[in-house]
Amino acid sequence: MIVPIYYGVARVGLDLTDYMSHLQEIDDPLVQMEYLKKLVSQHEPFTLKGGGLFHLSFGAILTGSSVMGKKD
Repeated sequence: MIVPIYYGVARVGLDLTDYMSHLQEIDDPLVQMEYLKKLVSQHEPFTLKGGGLFHLSFGAILTGSSVMGKKD
């Protein structure tokens, strides 16, 4: 929870004129594109990439352990 909150708070204090002046100082167009992506991008958790496979696998592990752990 810390990274998305920091990501949003750090962008709030962004001064657009300073950002654009730094952007104009960069010579490489590819670097400029990546720099612009930082302005409009949102935080994307690593664990939710690939359809949330990380969360699905841990859900399967927890389900399996709870089903196998129950003995009458």
